[in-house]
Amino acid sequence: MKIKIVLTACLLTFVSIVNAQQIPDLIGKYYQPGTPGDGAGGTYMYLLENNRFAIIAYATFVTGTWQMDSMHVVTLVPKNPEQQFILYGRHNPQLNSGYKLKFEGFEDNPLLMGRNTTDSLQRIFNPDANCFHYPYVYTFNKKDQSIAFTILPDSSYQSEGYIYLLDSLHNDFLAYYINPSQFHKPIQFLAKAGGGLQGMDHKNTMIKHPINEEDLEELNEIEQEFSTAYKPNPSDQYHKISPHQIKIITYKLIPGSLFEAKCE
Repeated sequence: MKIKIVLTACLLTFVSIVNAQQIPDLIGKYYQPGTPGDGAGGTYMYLLENNRFAIIAYATFVTGTWQMDSMHVVTLVPKNPEQQFILYGRHNPQLNSGYKLKFEGFEDNPLLMGRNTTDSLQRIFNPDANCFHYPYVYTFNKKDQSIAFTILPDSSYQSEGYIYLLDSLHNDFLAYYINPSQFHKPIQFLAKAGGGLQGMDHKNTMIKHPINEEDLEELNEIEQEFSTAYKPNPSDQYHKISPHQIKIITYKLIPGSLFEAKCE
């Protein structure tokens, strides 16, 4: 009986050691070369401790969390913005009536705005806008109870809208539109025993390299820079306003646009 117990313990220890050796150590830096001639360079991906990751590419910085399942499939889940439209408000004592609204990121997209209703919507920028002079601030002579933003619906004639209630304390607003390209889907790789990550199509393999202090410092600097995106300067004393999300199915398009940005 003692011999059987000792053999069982030894077998369990051996299995644990083998399993530990088979589980890839993924913490490290990975590099994927870019397409020759595109001028964008390659992509760096960092799998960090505490199941965090960061991806750095041309004009791109993505962070989130990662997990590996029992089949060694590594899933990266990006941390995306909460919604496509963000509104901040503050009190401006220099405005005696009405309110003003500054638009950031609206100029290259077919976006609509509604005032007090979503039954009637107006373009924020004219179609084919191509000549811009920043900043874009519109002053409304009369205070509205609410404003709404949405994307010009496609052939389905349905679009998601965001309604913001305007209280009496705020009369100076800052609105951001976040392009869909800033919303990223989960990515999956297959962890290789040799210390690399392979695409699920089994075509490309990224080799793991150690992360040094210089890498961590660069990551921290880039993360701080990107963390201020879609956020006003704290000294400007804006307050974030929560939206109500709705479906916009039918509406009347008001002629014209708030801004005309077109070169002759």
